[in-house]
Amino acid sequence: MSRRRWLTGGILGVALLAGGAGLYMLFRLRAYEQKIADTRFSGIDPGAVRDGVYQGEYDADFIAAKAEVTVREGKLAAIRLLEYRHGRGEAALPLPEEMVRRQRLDVDAITGATNSSIVIRKAVELALESAPPRDP
Repeated sequence: MSRRRWLTGGILGVALLAGGAGLYMLFRLRAYEQKIADTRFSGIDPGAVRDGVYQGEYDADFIAAKAEVTVREGKLAAIRLLEYRHGRGEAALPLPEEMVRRQRLDVDAITGATNSSIVIRKAVELALESAPPRDP
């Protein structure tokens, strides 16, 4: 086989590989965007769960968070991110402190880190939803 055919075949192979990788990333990105768009919040009240330490995690592919939530005397005592994969969403890191300060999960998203804010809020919510209900 001539050198020209090898070169043409190599270029064609690289182009096919790059195109396949591009399509894969496009489908992943669309799935990520859809998961973020479909994320809903239950509005759980931290005062409705029994005191304790609970964990929840939410994975939206490009962004994921695992939160540890401490409830004491029916209030959010602490929220700690055990894991956080955020890409460019580092700006959302103060969100757990804001939730504790305001004693609610429904806090404003951080500008420039909206999707990261959604993922963190959902992880915290799932932690609270895993808790048994507070005794009457």
